[in-house]
Amino acid sequence: GDARDGSSAAAGDGRGTRSPAAAHPSSPVLKLAPGDPDAAAARAYLAHDAGRFEDALEQYAKAGAAAPAFARAHALYGAGRLADAEAALAAVPAGDEGALHLRAQIAYRKGEYGAAADAYARALAAGRPSSHLRANAAAALVSAGRAADVPAMLASHGGAGGDVGHEEAFNAACAAVASAPPADAEAAVATALRRALEDAEDVEVPAGDLATVR
Repeated sequence: GDARDGSSAAAGDGRGTRSPAAAHPSSPVLKLAPGDPDAAAARAYLAHDAGRFEDALEQYAKAGAAAPAFARAHALYGAGRLADAEAALAAVPAGDEGALHLRAQIAYRKGEYGAAADAYARALAAGRPSSHLRANAAAALVSAGRAADVPAMLASHGGAGGDVGHEEAFNAACAAVASAPPADAEAAVATALRRALEDAEDVEVPAGDLATVR
């Protein structure tokens, strides 16, 4: 299969899209001050977390300065308004980790895979690389025809440790199938299968059990 970019997931570490205490449906802020900018921001957070991006954008507009710029940009991205999302990122510091990740995701969704790979490289260098970020970087490299660069990227940014998620393992396997010797590709596919089973079941899968699901 093709490598997958986690474009529906929150970019970066989700800063600006986490629901504050005021966003809880039972919060007094929502009940007592429905027209307050902070209440609008709280409603926006609720809609954003639920994936209702257009509703979130409507509330972010009402919230004005109470709404973080990154949250607006990510909601625009989630709504598929890529050009508007890029424009909104102008209000976020250029070196911001979440902004770097979101710029990479925008480029990937536009089909600009080389630009996405370069943007992911900047995001990896700027922050604390997560498995999600490495998975997306691997997907961009594979889609850009640079599958052979994936192992070095993963090795440089911690992708060989115990925090490898199934999406990262899957994209590493896609890279191996595209560029590595058959034995290495087979091993990578087995690792991806193992990680998928472990994530789905939240249990460790004995190596011998893999043979029953190949």
